[in-house]
Amino acid sequence: CHTKRFSPKTPCRASPIYLKVRAGPANEAYLSYIPGRQYAVYFPDGGEVKLNVSAARGTFQIRWLDITHSTWQEPQTVDGGGTLELKTPGKGHWAVLANRVRD
Repeated sequence: CHTKRFSPKTPCRASPIYLKVRAGPANEAYLSYIPGRQYAVYFPDGGEVKLNVSAARGTFQIRWLDITHSTWQEPQTVDGGGTLELKTPGKGHWAVLANRVRD
């Protein structure tokens, strides 16, 4: 499962879906997801996206990876069942992993 690159401890039970979610070189992001369970977004140069997770009720853990410095930010928890607003903590290469941790 390709999403294991983001989180080796997270079991992958389905094939992920890959999408480009922003157009243009100035503000682009790429999404890989397992509907309702796990969402991974890569930002080549910072930015933000809103993900509709209205069908995914429960609690999500959000973890940002600063790819340039190979460091993870502290995890945060947010409620699903709506829109996840994901904004990179800075410019540069970032990835974010949103895992549903509770129903």
